[in-house]
Parts: sequence; C-alpha cells; structure tokens
Amino acid sequence: METRVFADEQAAAEAAAAIIAGAAGAAVAERGRFVLALSGGRTPWIMLPALAAEDVPWSAVHIVQVDERVAPAADPDRNLRHIRETLIDQAPVRPENLHPMLGSRA
Repeated sequence: METRVFADEQAAAEAAAAIIAGAAGAAVAERGRFVLALSGGRTPWIMLPALAAEDVPWSAVHIVQVDERVAPAADPDRNLRHIRETLIDQAPVRPENLHPMLGSRA
C-alpha cells in the first residue's frame, strides 16, 4: 500500500482524477466499459472537474450515484446536481450512462 501526500486539495484532486482516468482506459480496453461509483459529500466536488478534463473513453463509462440527500432537484446540496454540473455537463458522458439515485420526495 502506498501513501501519497499532496500540497493541497487541488493537487490531490488532480492526482485522483488521473488515477481514475487511467483505470477507466484500462477497463475499457480490457472489458469494453468502466463503471464509476460516485459517493456524495463535498470531497468529490473538487476532483470531478479535473476528471472531466482527463482523456477518458467517456462513451464507455457508466456513472453510478451511490449517495444522495432527500431534497428537491434544484437544491444546492443535492449530490446529483454537482455531479451534473462538474462532470456530466463538462465531459461527453452519454445521458443513458448516468445512473442517479432517487433523491426527491414522492
């Protein structure tokens, strides 16, 4: 196991994005697809724009949301809102490859 220390959050986010991009490329080459499960909270928000800027075979990537708050769709704290704004709207992810969780009251 390797421990890496970064100068700041942005440097850590960029390194994480590069690691994910590399894993995505390898998975698509080997299996034809890559599934990325994204948790909620503010931690991924810094990394997602960096990931959107990476060279990733987006047409073969599936984004699975694994955490959400029960709140109206426009609520600024919704995790899906941030996933859309910082990744989906910035990278050519196929709309059908986004698998959101239910997060609104019925």
